[in-house]
Amino acid sequence: VSSLRSQALWQSVLERSFQYLLPVQSSTHTPGALLPVNTTIANQGAATGVQVKITLPATSATLGSNPTATMDAGTNTVGWTFDLAVQQTQELFLTMRVPPATGDYALQTRVSTVNNGTSNPYGNALALNFKVISAAQSYVDVRAALLSSPLNSKKYQKPRERLLEDLADVMGTFNKNTAKGYDDAIEKLAELVDSLASFSPADTTTVRLGLDRILKEAEWRWSLLPAAPSHH
Repeated sequence: VSSLRSQALWQSVLERSFQYLLPVQSSTHTPGALLPVNTTIANQGAATGVQVKITLPATSATLGSNPTATMDAGTNTVGWTFDLAVQQTQELFLTMRVPPATGDYALQTRVSTVNNGTSNPYGNALALNFKVISAAQSYVDVRAALLSSPLNSKKYQKPRERLLEDLADVMGTFNKNTAKGYDDAIEKLAELVDSLASFSPADTTTVRLGLDRILKEAEWRWSLLPAAPSHH
């Protein structure tokens, strides 16, 4: 990457190629997942001072911002204040951790103009809505997808039954809420993802997404457990 970046002619090709790798941002997340938020402010009028405030759900956490934002812990709000010239654009990046509990949430973004130290809200607040679902719900979704057409056809009967049995075992170890339980679940989930090749050429996107969400939550829950004691 550094070699390509040193060549000016390759810069645009490299940036465009990386954009192809960006996943489509989903509005559904697992508990404790990382959520990157990109806000673009474009000034289509006269030069002005701008204030942007994003209010996060009470149980979410801010992990980083660029440019560095101020943080009001009391209202769980991050904010930026800057000047924008005519036709100038400013991008604001925020990385947050979504709440640990399932439910429907929203980020509220308020943009204000600043003149002589006085801020005036510009338009209505912008809401970014998202949902947090549990591994238990993802398990239900995967089962439903496996039992729906075309995956419920006789052609896929054996791999489907095997995957359903293995997934039930995975959730059993997941629900032990132990480091070993999550370790075993993570390892088995990776194997289940590989086993989806048995369903070719059927579309297994919904199944794969559900398995991925269970895997992500297992990794997050494993990270919350205290480290195991070491023996010398």
